[in-house]
Amino acid sequence: MINPKIDKKKLKRIFAQMEANAATWISTWKDLRNFINPTKGMFAGDLPNDGTKINHKILLDGSSVLAKRTASAGMTSGLTSASRPWFELLTDNPELNKIKSVKTWLHDVSNIMLDVFRKSNFYESVHSIYDEVLSFGTASMLESEDDETVVRFYVYTIGEYYLLVDSKGRVNGFGRRFWQNVEQLVDEFGIENVSAQIQESYKEGRYDTRHKVIHLILKNDKKEYEKIDNKNKEFISVYWEEGGEGDGLLRSSGYDEFPIMAPRWDTKNTNAIYGTSPGWEALGEVKMLQKERFNLLVATDKTLDPPVQIDASVIGQENLMAGGITRFSSTLPNSGVKPAYQINPDIPAGQAMIQDSRMEIRQFFYYDLFLMLTSSGRIQKTAREIQEMHEEKFLVLGPVLGRLENELLNNVINRTFNITLRKGMFPPAPLELQGQILKVEYISILAQAQRMVGATPIEQLVLFAGNVAQMVPEVLDVLNADESLMAYGNKLGTQPSLLRSRQEVEILRAQRQKAQQAQAEAEQVGVAVQGAKVMSETELGKNSALDQTLAMAQEGQASG
Repeated sequence: MINPKIDKKKLKRIFAQMEANAATWISTWKDLRNFINPTKGMFAGDLPNDGTKINHKILLDGSSVLAKRTASAGMTSGLTSASRPWFELLTDNPELNKIKSVKTWLHDVSNIMLDVFRKSNFYESVHSIYDEVLSFGTASMLESEDDETVVRFYVYTIGEYYLLVDSKGRVNGFGRRFWQNVEQLVDEFGIENVSAQIQESYKEGRYDTRHKVIHLILKNDKKEYEKIDNKNKEFISVYWEEGGEGDGLLRSSGYDEFPIMAPRWDTKNTNAIYGTSPGWEALGEVKMLQKERFNLLVATDKTLDPPVQIDASVIGQENLMAGGITRFSSTLPNSGVKPAYQINPDIPAGQAMIQDSRMEIRQFFYYDLFLMLTSSGRIQKTAREIQEMHEEKFLVLGPVLGRLENELLNNVINRTFNITLRKGMFPPAPLELQGQILKVEYISILAQAQRMVGATPIEQLVLFAGNVAQMVPEVLDVLNADESLMAYGNKLGTQPSLLRSRQEVEILRAQRQKAQQAQAEAEQVGVAVQGAKVMSETELGKNSALDQTLAMAQEGQASG
């Protein structure tokens, strides 16, 4: 039954506008598919079960595909590795994070969520997201609740979905057109909700007939907050048959949180809906590489098998195969079969041009950085090693990694936390956490290496001060060692429990100063006692120091 609050005509107008907004992007998306990611993309005329078609007439060199593949694998390993924790939950209060019950609860909840991700299809899905966002600049994935695995993810490829953004540039609307056959429609939505045409096809056994379905997820501007049914959630979710009769919907429901994660690599401005990527930047170089490869192949072919001219004196059919014999009359000048023209291509120069283009494409995709994350001889590269070798790349990648955290990882963690909480999978929270806001701290290899870029100037300053202090010790008076250490720890993402607070430091130093003062006083008392003891044990009349002291004292009294 249709929800009376939902205006299907309005929804259709919204979807048509979303489709129009994407129209100017489709041409470049198709180019990116052809030259960089030939197995992805779904556009008008494509069917879901059609085999992947790669146009090898234009894609002669696969360097762009390999560079993109390495980059997506490196992002998976560097940002969301399945083999190690890549985030942890904390509070905004560093002192609260030190309380044992709070630390234990946050640690347990983080591990529960990581376990949920491992048991679901998250890691293969997020790899596809990185693959799409590197290629097309935009990616999209839906996170749904699942009775078996808690959550399940559905990745959509470019061209089959459309997005909307709010006034702050955040994606808050999603629509897609997809195919389903009669059997799938009845199984998914129930025979009572499909159109009469589909019901008839189902009864007659025509299960494979395909129909187009529209799915739209939007902010629910008619939410009644006093109600808690699935039609009064923060976001509405509606399905209908494209071209179906009447105002009927296949399904009307909702979500407590926006279920779509739609990261963009980079955007033109706040109002931009779709993003650009290394694929966009590399596309011209990729096309030039295909031209260079084509020209080199043609030059090689013409050198090995040049075009020929055949004189009329040739007897019978010419034979241009190796060892072939062609008969002709030698009495005529220029008779027989001869090369039409001779070329002498510079093959090494052509190969060098191709290699230059390949290197340029790799730089667009940060190939060296991501290759280090995927092909290390050891199980893991340390964040320090990666940062030291590729610091300049992190300065460029910083905004991109921040956007991926905001538009992808933060949303995934937030929705997974809420779903897991609603399912009652978390232990009871300690009283200290009542009313507290939780935050996410990323601890992946790339996140740690990114923070180390900011830590390098602090490290260099302290080392320089130490070197100068060997000649001028007073220079250390300029350095605020406490602030330097705390700032360095924050840049590295050090756990708050490893650094004492300023109040704790003051108490510790006061105690140390008091202890040192007490020790000094004790040492003075000890010296006085020892001196008295020595004097009491010294015999007089033997010209000892004590004899001389007494004599001097007596002389002083006499002169006085």
